[in-house]
Amino acid sequence: MISDYLNIERALSGVLAFEELGPDQRDFCIKYQDAFDIGRLAGRMARDYYAYKAAITIARDPRANSLVSTELRGNKAIPVGDVARKDGRPRL
Repeated sequence: MISDYLNIERALSGVLAFEELGPDQRDFCIKYQDAFDIGRLAGRMARDYYAYKAAITIARDPRANSLVSTELRGNKAIPVGDVARKDGRPRL
């Protein structure tokens, strides 16, 4: 009987080395690796879709322009600021 599903999930995610699992847990991971990968892909696709949908919904709202910091250069408003990546670098 497999007792520690958290360790199995960590191993399938690549956070925990397979060598740290018991033999029955390793067999389980090998058997269900493809199913786990498909589930993670589906989760990422759903998360990214919801983020995209939220961004588009906000951008279409007429009040969205008030959310953007701008700087006047001549007679044009130029957006100011960056959205940082997880590692701190700005996005282009």
